[in-house]
Amino acid sequence: MALNQTLSVQRLDDPAPDSPIIEISHLQKVFAQRKKAPLEAVTDFSLDVRRGEVLGLIGPSGCGKTTILRMVAGLDSPSSGSIVVDGKEVTGPGPERAMVFQDFALLPWQSALENVVFGMAATKLSREERVARARAELARVGLSGFEDHLPKALSGGMKQRVGLARALAVNPTVLLLDEPFGALDAQTKTLLQDDMSATLQEEGCTTLLVTHDMSEAVYLCDRIVVLTNRPARISQAFSIDIPRPRGERFRSTPEFTELVDQVWQELKAHVTLSNSQAVVEG
Repeated sequence: MALNQTLSVQRLDDPAPDSPIIEISHLQKVFAQRKKAPLEAVTDFSLDVRRGEVLGLIGPSGCGKTTILRMVAGLDSPSSGSIVVDGKEVTGPGPERAMVFQDFALLPWQSALENVVFGMAATKLSREERVARARAELARVGLSGFEDHLPKALSGGMKQRVGLARALAVNPTVLLLDEPFGALDAQTKTLLQDDMSATLQEEGCTTLLVTHDMSEAVYLCDRIVVLTNRPARISQAFSIDIPRPRGERFRSTPEFTELVDQVWQELKAHVTLSNSQAVVEG
């Protein structure tokens, strides 16, 4: 398959995608800093995300990727602009949006099962229903038999699977992934990417993935949005016209290598060593 058949550059003035479920309009985020000038993390950021689409946000360290994701989650508020999810403006967290964090964010005193049950606290399900769903989701991510284990007894990959099970248990419309595999070793990361690819296809939920990993973005996403240095703006958007899930053999194809290189060529113009000292998330 030729590269020009698999990767297309999306013009920033293209019409909005059909049936967007996430509509981000002129988003800005400014952080107050003690004894320093305010820090603008995101500026004039507009993006529509299709229903069922897996969209990757990739950019330099500290450019504001995680800040954007947290605003979509309702964990941070925009300084200006708006975020609309499924027709409703985001004013705080909601059950239709679930987030998986890089640092696992598990309750250390609770078992794997109870961590997933806790994630459904805001639902109207009974205790028995929550426990049954938690067991089912843990089984789906390969953790049957580990329901009673505390996080300290689980590997990094297993902890992240608990986090994914917790997110999926609420049956979210939108799944937000903040570098979910960034803290894992290469082998575990590859295996979980394969699992995630299959899960996203099965669930069909709209997904926003923040990542520093170009290979991960190409493997998992329908579209990749490259961000500039802080304050974050869209530099370029790429559409990947290859059906998901793509299978592990895709990683060894010339098309995969070329796709990763295309993204890198756009990204590297915004990457500087000074980004490592950035004070803003993602």
